[in-house]
Amino acid sequence: MWEQIMEYAATDGIWALLFLALFVYQLKDSKKREEKYTATITGLTEGLNALEGIKQDIKSIIDTIDATVQPEDRVFAKRKRRTEKSEQNQVSDQ
Repeated sequence: MWEQIMEYAATDGIWALLFLALFVYQLKDSKKREEKYTATITGLTEGLNALEGIKQDIKSIIDTIDATVQPEDRVFAKRKRRTEKSEQNQVSDQ
């Protein structure tokens, strides 16, 4: 295939040869760019997988804490009670 293209470029002169050179350069450049994009996507995918693992670890830690701590001692329960108290205070102030 490349031999036929080179023969065609040789018969049509300098413009065909210039086009061919630029075309080959563009193909090689595109291949390098695609390899970089693929490496970037692979790295981002690995990072996302690491975040998913961290998310699962945090969830298991929270579940363990919830299982061992009494409901009234939980941090989120305290926040909820504080919110309820502040809402009651606002209602009583009105």
